[in-house]
Amino acid sequence: MSQHTFQAKTSNGQEVSVLAGWDRPLQGFFLVIERIKRPGDYLFCNLDVPSSVPAHPKTWDYFQSELDRLGIAMPKGLMQALLIDKQRDAGNSKKHWT
Repeated sequence: MSQHTFQAKTSNGQEVSVLAGWDRPLQGFFLVIERIKRPGDYLFCNLDVPSSVPAHPKTWDYFQSELDRLGIAMPKGLMQALLIDKQRDAGNSKKHWT
């Protein structure tokens, strides 16, 4: 799986760590947003989505709506990198975005 990480602030000022990427074995994207000051306290995890939503969707749309809801902006270029990961069926790659 590809792993892209970055830190951000939500619209209400919470500092978060974001992990996103393409999961090659499950053939879908994933997204995890964790509070930095409270490790293990997740604002969002793709494994906890409603049953009507795929946990590893093939498009980024649902996850983008969650980022928008929380007021989290992705670093410039990350969306393109995620799409390339999907196209290449990327695995075993890590990148931290600043």
